[in-house]
Amino acid sequence: GAVCDALFEEEEGVIMKTTKTQWKPILLGLVMAALLIFPQMGFRPYIYRVGVLCLIYAILAASLNLLSGIAGQISLGHIAYYGVGAYTSALLALNFGLPHWLLLIISFCVAAFTGLLIGLPSLRLSGGYLAITTLGFAEIIRLVMINWRSLTQGPLGLLKIPRPVYFGLVIKENKDYFYLALTVLIITVVILYNLNNSKFGRNLKALSDDEISSETCGINCYAHKVMACVIAAGFAGVAGS
Repeated sequence: GAVCDALFEEEEGVIMKTTKTQWKPILLGLVMAALLIFPQMGFRPYIYRVGVLCLIYAILAASLNLLSGIAGQISLGHIAYYGVGAYTSALLALNFGLPHWLLLIISFCVAAFTGLLIGLPSLRLSGGYLAITTLGFAEIIRLVMINWRSLTQGPLGLLKIPRPVYFGLVIKENKDYFYLALTVLIITVVILYNLNNSKFGRNLKALSDDEISSETCGINCYAHKVMACVIAAGFAGVAGS
């Protein structure tokens, strides 16, 4: 009887897993259809503005998931990379008039380099020490942005940032920004999804479960954590841009 119950539970688990797998593409398609239709619903501009911010924060959350969700590292300073990407993109657009697609790439690289500088010393720590260290680095970057007035204009912010232009279309309405942010979000999620399911992603999951066992199996945990921090920081910079 016990064997039959075990077999029944196993078969039921397989059926439920198969059902979830079958429904997943359908649900994903419905969500995508809703997002594509949303800007055409005739809401107030404020509603679309909130929608754009939700998509931007979704990019930021997807990047943080790589470091904290997959690699299991506590980071309280992820917003610093977001700010680095934002100021990098804005300053280059103001001073050099670079196209926005190029600013996305440059913001990724600058934020990733910042993540490397922060990750090299801080990721040798763990637990609460890591959380305090990353929070301290984020506060340092925030203070630099506020007090370096000759570069960032301090609390006044940067004004008259050129609008993005794609294929001759000037992005100026909230609806246009919504589609732009949605496109960047889709690209980000696809890249990170494939990365999470690669050998690198499986190694991150292994060190998140048990770092000592992962080291025993030949995984360089420190290098993997630093690389995860660099990639996550880069996509946070994209969200900032």
